[in-house]
Order: sequence, then C-alpha cells, then structure tokens
Amino acid sequence: PLQPTKIPSNTNTNILIGEISHMCIDPAYRGLGLSKMLISHVINYMIELNKSISNNNNNNNNIETTNPCRIDLSTVYEFETARYVYQTYGFIIIKEEILNDGCKLIYMSLKL
Repeated sequence: PLQPTKIPSNTNTNILIGEISHMCIDPAYRGLGLSKMLISHVINYMIELNKSISNNNNNNNNIETTNPCRIDLSTVYEFETARYVYQTYGFIIIKEEILNDGCKLIYMSLKL
C-alpha cells in the first residue's frame, strides 16, 4: 500500500515520501500490464497529493509551487521483471543490501 509521509528535510522545505510496499501480482494475472497500471496510479496520486499540500501551504501567496516529492521501494534483486518495470518509470537504485539469508535486496527511489 502507498503510505505518504511528510517529513522535515535538512532545509526549510518538507519532502513528501510515498512508499510502495509488498506489491505482488498473482501469477495468473501477470503480463496484463497491472504492475504498470498500479505504478502509474501511485505516481499520479503522489503528484496530485503534493500539489494539493503545496497549494494549501501557499494559499496566502496565490503562488503554485510544489515541495520535493519522491516514491521509495525495495525489491529482491532476483526479481528482474520488477526491477525493469520500476526502472522504466525512472526509479533508480540507491542502495543494495545482502541479508543474512544471502538474499540481495535493492532499494529504489523516484524523484517527482
């Protein structure tokens, strides 16, 4: 599920962060474009949420600006199709981690 969080950054602005957590498509429904549809929805949701929050914050100035916004996720290295789909949307690998069981975890992020 998408979990938008507004956190303070190291500057005077706020960063809106969404997280894609545990996205899975049942094998019977893979190849139908559902992952792409879900990712597109999350991206559009975050963009609109950020605009709404930013406009409310700037309501007194009548200026339309947006704060920094990003979407974070993690996936297993072996899930090549998932990595490929995320990268086609602009997600970049920001960190790799080897877990105790030898599984390689990839952390990815998309700045909007």
